[in-house]
Amino acid sequence: MTRLSTLLDEIDSGVVLLPEFQRGYVWNRDQVRGLMRSPYRAHPVGGLLVWETSSEEDITVRGAAAGSGTRQLLLDGQQRVTSLYGVIRGTLLHSVFDHPDAESAQPGCAASTTNSSSAEGSA
Repeated sequence: MTRLSTLLDEIDSGVVLLPEFQRGYVWNRDQVRGLMRSPYRAHPVGGLLVWETSSEEDITVRGAAAGSGTRQLLLDGQQRVTSLYGVIRGTLLHSVFDHPDAESAQPGCAASTTNSSSAEGSA
């Protein structure tokens, strides 16, 4: 089991990447607050699905420079990871994953979008 701090470091270093085919960040502040209650109460926040693949695969990733070797693509858990990253690091994961609407979100809360009706409820 990977520690959260290790996961955040892997995102910072470009080991864990977000594939371009993933939808953008859609969680609102209430969903982020709900997520943060879980670790505060020592409850699990769910698993992640990560695909380890070679850089030779023709898969575009967000915010990554072309590199060689193995890479880990976050397939499930993006909303949770983005929220946790924003709250813990005090900066937006949007900028790390190179989201086009990163400027509209507010640092420290990792959630400011008007499209909360399609938000991922438990991931």
